[in-house]
This record gives sequence, C-alpha cells and structure tokens, in this order.
Amino acid sequence: MKGYDIIKTQEEFENLITQKTNKEKIKFLVPKSNREFVERIEEKCYYNGEKKEKGKKYYEFFYFIRKYTYLVKTVYLDTKEVSQIFKRRGNWEPFRENRHDNNYPDFLYVDGKFTYDRRLFGVKSLLKNQVYNHEYITRKDELFKNLGDKKYLFDNYNLDINNINYQKVEEMFNKNKVLILKPVKGFKGLGITIFDGFDNFKNYMKEKKYLDSIEEVEGKKLGPSKEKDKYRDWVLQEYINNPLLVKGRKFHIRIYYLVYHTEAFVYNIGKIITAGEKYKREDYLNKKIHDTHITDSLQGMFFPESLKLTKKREKELWEQIIQIFKDIKKLGKFECFPESKDCYQIFGADLMITDDYKVKMLELNTKLGFNEFEGIRFNKYLIENEMQTIVDNIFPPEKKQKSLEDKYFIKL
Repeated sequence: MKGYDIIKTQEEFENLITQKTNKEKIKFLVPKSNREFVERIEEKCYYNGEKKEKGKKYYEFFYFIRKYTYLVKTVYLDTKEVSQIFKRRGNWEPFRENRHDNNYPDFLYVDGKFTYDRRLFGVKSLLKNQVYNHEYITRKDELFKNLGDKKYLFDNYNLDINNINYQKVEEMFNKNKVLILKPVKGFKGLGITIFDGFDNFKNYMKEKKYLDSIEEVEGKKLGPSKEKDKYRDWVLQEYINNPLLVKGRKFHIRIYYLVYHTEAFVYNIGKIITAGEKYKREDYLNKKIHDTHITDSLQGMFFPESLKLTKKREKELWEQIIQIFKDIKKLGKFECFPESKDCYQIFGADLMITDDYKVKMLELNTKLGFNEFEGIRFNKYLIENEMQTIVDNIFPPEKKQKSLEDKYFIKL
C-alpha cells in the first residue's frame, strides 16, 4: 500500500522501528485478521483507526519515535503532581506551545475556566478530555425526559418562565406538598428555591424573585433580555422530605461518570456534600438546612465509607447506582470536537438517598469543582485512574503502572 508498510510479524515490526528516520512517528498497517499480533502491537503503539485497501481490512498504528506530548490547562490539579503522573510513564513530555515543528499536543486536558477558553477551542489533539454532544444528559430537563419513567427519578415538570401553566403546577403541589425549583443551566446552587405551598410559588414567580436569587449567586445584575433568556428554562421537582442523614444533615452524593464513545465507567468513590445545618422538615427557605452545597458542607466525607453502612446495605446502594448509569449509558453515543481525533469526559452526577435507602437521581454536571475537595487527595487519585482507564490504553506507557487497587473505575 502506498506510503505504508504492512506488518505481519514481530520481526517485521522490530525491523521497521529500528530503521533510521527523521520522522516523529512511523505509520504502518496490520491485517485486521491477525488478532493475536494486533493485541501485542496495541501494547506499544497508538491505534489510529481502520483502513480498507483493495477489499482487505487493516488497522493503522503509529509508533512514536519522540515522546508523547501533553498540554494541561487546569485550575483543579496540582501541576507538580500532574508532571509526576506523566513522568512516571516514561514516554511523555510537556507540549511546548512555542514550537513550530510539532504544532499540536497529542493529549489536551482542560478543566475549570479553561473548559470555556476560546483560545483553546481550535487546538488540535489526538485526544482531548471533552466530548461534544452531551446536553441530552447534562440539561436537567433533557435528562429526565430522555430517561423516561424510572423509579429513581423525581416527579418533574419542565417550566418555561415566560409561559407557566399554573394549573399544572397547582396539581403538583396537591400531590407532593413541597417542590424545589432549579434553573436548567444552574450550578453552585444558583437559583434553587424550595416551596411548601402553591401560593408561595405563585407569588414568588409573579414578583420575579427568581432573578434576584440568580443575581445573588452570580454577584451581578442580569443584563438585557438576551442574558435573562439564558435562565428561561427551569425545572420544578418533587422535594424529598425523607432524606437519609449524615451527622444529622441532609446530603447528596457526587458520583463520577466517565464516558469514552460507547464505553462508560463509574468511579468507586463519591464525595458526600452536606447542608450547613442539621435537617428539619420546616423553614424551607433556609438554604443552610435544605440546600446541600459544597461551600457549607462538612469536609472530608466520602461515599460509601463515611455512611458506616453494613456490607449488605452498601451492596444494595451500589446496585441501584450502577443501574442508573447503565440506563444513562443507553441514551446515546458521544462525539468529539472536530479538532480532536479522540475524546472522553468525566461528568459529576448528583444523587440522593432516602431514609429507606432508595437512590434518587438529581442531575448530571459538566462543572466538577474539584478544587474544593479534601481528605484523600481526591483529585490526584481521580486523574491517575483517568489516565489508567483511558489515556494509557490510547498512548501505551513505556513503564507499566501499578493500579490503585482501592480506587478504580467500575466498567458498566
């Protein structure tokens, strides 16, 4: 095949990679039918997809002469720890952005504010830790609509702030008594308000107090109609009045959901985020009691260990959690941004547990807030497992890595 070597044996592979070359990487093909040899090659080379020539099917591989390059733009991770993670693998080096002979990193990692940095939007890479089409699970209204009628979902009503069906809302209050209001595009507790009666809700909306609640969190006045339209879509949801408590406080669990094309994983450790004050079924406008948010949370608490569960109860909860994410996995396949050859992403899912140990799905987030976490060097271990689960399989490390046996991603 023009421009490619076809390799069928280990000897042919060794001869190819020992030849002198001024190229950064050697491209070659392996017959798709030679499965045993393909598996050996995958342990040393970057897989670049399938090719077909004259009716025959091949796998294309790259053997890197140089080291892989990484570009990490982070506000959550310790840069020294990140450097050590790559250094331990033996065949990575930082991407030098001012170099002209290698004009893009092999692996681009972004988090926090860099996720939305337009200067990075067009940066090419072989792998990026962002997927393209995820709103069908990360929008609060879309997630509930797409999952359908599941026992782990709340009674839920999608609300257009400019066209509220008050009759429908009153029916929900008659059924559930207490409801919680959230903006579809909210985060950090933005705009969340709890109501224990229809009249309270109706007056709140007609006086447009929901705009005040958004401005309070964002620390600025909302501008013209375009900016206000950002918060046009809301969700009115059943409020759980029988939450499981930890140290007397209401809490939710942040579980980490990793996706790579059709594959999906759940991290075996979650963060417990509590309310600021002890729980009681009253005073619903007091966010210290009813809003579980990281700024007021008890620190260093993790799921499942901090709940002191029996082995049987812990198993039951994990079975429910795994089922939720299996259902989410069925909703569709993720795609990459055009400038990225390959991609994956971690989402933060918020779950609640009732006092009868039923798991309920709250939402799925792209904003993870890792910089707030304490306790077990959570960020360090999570990025290491991210590398072992996805990145090392795409860019085989020169040095074999020891798995973190007590911290790992569960494959769904």
